Amino acid sequence: MKKADLQDLPVLDVRKVTAEQLRGLADLFDAMADAEFERLPGMAQCAARRELDAGVSTILGLPDLSTLRALLASEPVVSNRPL
Repeated sequence: MKKADLQDLPVLDVRKVTAEQLRGLADLFDAMADAEFERLPGMAQCAARRELDAGVSTILGLPDLSTLRALLASEPVVSNRPL
């Protein structure tokens, strides 16, 4: 990724997270503190990661992250597979 592309990446502005969202994220963290996560290459099928992504999406009003998670899992650096 080129540095110029970084300017266009959407990034959470933590100054705009509401108290309600912060409570929701803290509750989600507490609920998942003992969850077992698959290694990164298995993230597309990891139930805990799906639950975490769904919770964050709901709390922050984001779209479904499953497609993004699957794409990230298929990246050669993550999957340890050639293109």
